[in-house]
Parts: sequence; C-alpha cells; structure tokens
Amino acid sequence: LIAKGFANISNYWYFGMIFFLAYGMVYASKSLMECRSLNVLLKPLICSMFYILAYFSVKKIIVMQSFAIWFLVLTTLFVFILVKSGFKYRKEFLTALVFVNCLCLFVISTWRVTDKFLDSSSSLSEYYGQFVDSASESIEDPSFYRVEKYSYTGEYNTNLPQWYGYNGTSVFHSSLMKEICDYLNKTENNGYVMNNKISGLDGRSMALALANVKYDLIPEKNEDFIPYGYSEYKQNQGYYKDTNIYINNSTLPFGYTYSNGSCISQDKVGHLNGLGLQEIMMQVPIIENEESISEISDYHISTIDLDYEIIENQGIDIVGDKIHILKKNARIDLQITCSDNSELYVRFKDIYPDDQTKVFNASCGGIEKQAIQYHKGEFHKINRNNVLINLGYKKQGGEYICSVQFLSPGEYSLDDIKNQVEVYAQRLDSYDRYIEELSFESLNIEEMTDRYVKGNISVSNDKWICHSVPYSSGWKIY
Repeated sequence: LIAKGFANISNYWYFGMIFFLAYGMVYASKSLMECRSLNVLLKPLICSMFYILAYFSVKKIIVMQSFAIWFLVLTTLFVFILVKSGFKYRKEFLTALVFVNCLCLFVISTWRVTDKFLDSSSSLSEYYGQFVDSASESIEDPSFYRVEKYSYTGEYNTNLPQWYGYNGTSVFHSSLMKEICDYLNKTENNGYVMNNKISGLDGRSMALALANVKYDLIPEKNEDFIPYGYSEYKQNQGYYKDTNIYINNSTLPFGYTYSNGSCISQDKVGHLNGLGLQEIMMQVPIIENEESISEISDYHISTIDLDYEIIENQGIDIVGDKIHILKKNARIDLQITCSDNSELYVRFKDIYPDDQTKVFNASCGGIEKQAIQYHKGEFHKINRNNVLINLGYKKQGGEYICSVQFLSPGEYSLDDIKNQVEVYAQRLDSYDRYIEELSFESLNIEEMTDRYVKGNISVSNDKWICHSVPYSSGWKIY
C-alpha cells in the first residue's frame, strides 16, 4: 500500500528524497528510541507540524504546498549546516528530520491510495465518484471486453480503470508501450494526450471496434456523443447516478480474422491521414515492410473532405501565412454541410511544437473536445504534427456549425487556415459489413486469465488472426 503511494507522489517535489529518507529511516528508528531529555518532547511537536503541512499538501492548497516545500528545503539545509559546524545535538536533530520527513511521506502516500486514512476529512470514494468510471461497477458480463468513457483530462481519471477493476482504454503511466503510442500517433487520435497519458480512443466507432470495446460510459449531459451502433444498457449508474452505460451492438470477438489472408505494408499507406489508416485496418492488417507477403492494392476509403465557410471570427488576425491569436479564447465558427450516417472530425494539420503550448477547443452541438500540443521543452510532449478531434456521429445529414477555439494567445504556424484546419466526414455505410467479415471464423475462447488465453478456431483458408492485446516481450503462442 505504502509502496503504491510512494510511486504516486514520486512525481512531485519528494522525488529526490525518497531513497535518502527510506535509507535514513533504517538508522533513525533506533536512535529515536534512545533519545532522552527535552528533545523527546520537541520531536512530537515537529511531527505534528509536518502532519498539518502534509494534510494541506494533499488538499491541493497551493500556498501551503509551497510553504511545506520551502520549509522542508530550508530546514534540511539548516540541519546540515549544524552538523558541519559541530553542533552539540546534531545527531538528535538529524534523527528528528529524517523521522518527520518519513512521517510526512507516509501521510501523503497513504492518503493518495486509500480512503481509510484521514477518512474524517476526505473520502477518495467520494472524490473518484465524480468521474464516470464508478458506473462500471454496474456492468455484468463474464466475457472479455473493454470500456470506453467520455474523455476529459486528468491524471487520476485516466488511471481509474485500475481503481474500479475494469479493462479501460485510458491509462497514465511513465512507461507506455511504444507500439501503442505509435498506433495512436499514426491514427492521429486525440485520446493520446501525452507520451505518458491516454484518455481513451476519442469515441471513434472503428477504433473502438478494433480494440474490443463493448461498453461506453457517458454522462447524461454528454449524450450527444453516443457512438454509432451503441444502444442503452443501463441508466442512472455510478456514484452520483448521472451516468448511462451504452453497449456496442457490433462488438468484434477477441480473436477476429481477416478474410482473404492478404495484408498491406506500412509504406503503401503512409500518405493517408488517421481516418484512412483506421478504416484500412477494418479490411486488412497493416504490417511492417517485409518481403514474401501477399499484399493487396484495392481497399475502400469512405472519408469525405468537407468544405466549409468561416462565418465568424473573434480575436484572430490572419497575416500572410501566420495566424495571430490576439486574446485568450479567440474563436472561429465554421459552417459545414455534413453527409448522413457519418462521424464528423476537425483535423489540425502541421501544428508543430514550438516555444508555447497550444490548446484547441472544438465543439459542435452538445459536444466539446480539447486538443493540446505541448511546447518543445515539455518532457512528455508528443512529436506529432496532426491531430483529429471527433465531434460525434451524425445520423442525419445537413448543416452544422463547428466552433474552433484557441485558449492560448500567440502565433500559430498555419500557412493557410483553409488547408491547415480541415473537416472530414467518415461515412459508416460499410461499418456493419466490416464487422461481419472480421467476426466470421473467429477464435472460440475456452479459458482466459490475465496471463493466459486458450481457444480454438477453424478457418476455410489462410487468414490473419488478430486480437486487441498489444504484443510485448514474454508472450508465447503454441
């Protein structure tokens, strides 16, 4: 329990002190037990003060956090100065310092992973209950499946599938698999927030199908974002009873197969945007460039490049090949004619990292999304140039108003707004046929654990079999 807490808080100001304190505590315990006189009374007082500072730190009170940080730094320097100067009680002071620091770490790390500590002042269950993930406890399904949720930013949110014990599409981890990051980057998925954070699959119907997503957790206020092919499973679920669960009526099996046994190499599809790559994977597997493979050159792309008209412009000055964002929340409104039975996307193209973090909001109807391009100095930035934002499934065609908002003032490297802010409709007329073909002659699972899958399959010709668990070192097939 404490180890998990240390791992959590190690991203903060405690990072450089974790090992030192753990090592020093081994020697501090015995010395503390042997202390006599007035020093024994001083130590509990110091510990109590650090307890209060720790409490304010986890409560996210910035002033008290800063005070705690600087107090600890200055106190540590002061003690080392005393030790070097030959102070009479230097051993006792050093012992007390190590002890109170360890207590501070214990308080914060324990609070972060359980609601059984400091329960009188704060409850993690209540805190985490504000997120839609709490509704996952209402899903009753023994089969293998994944769960998507309406995406939003936040480190706690992205790791909540672990807290609630379900297979989610979001994760926050310092060492994400390179293959997963490359896949999301090449498909320009806005759910790929940073190179250590994935908020989901952005509700894309085809991406959800390929990942074996069967359920979607959507707050009532965001029900405009129900993906294609999903219907209501349960209403009013979760801690605050404000989330509905939707079930995918066309879920792919765990081990689906590509019917014709052919494939296509990466270099043949490198010119396509993320939507094109996504649809190709519904037809044939894309593999690394190899010889002696049966490739196809005929595939179907249903994405339509939509023209639009800028009908309103607030706080933006276009000068030559530069767009100057003159104020925060500057906005342009685009009038679009979208085809029916389509998902609507806004694509920001050639948005290169520079000295400033760029934040983009896109909205259409009741759907609001955000994309972030971090500055080039950010350690966890994504080296991507394009990002697609899914603005939802449009059953009925017609005119829509799409608002694009820039939260960060500054200069953007967009040569021509008509070319660099693109709008697409991905038609879903072929979606059901793709699902039917991929589901034919699929893997019949006999046994499955988190480390083992056993099943059987009968096929009528050579095929590729695919499952949504990414390959990593250690997997073996028999």
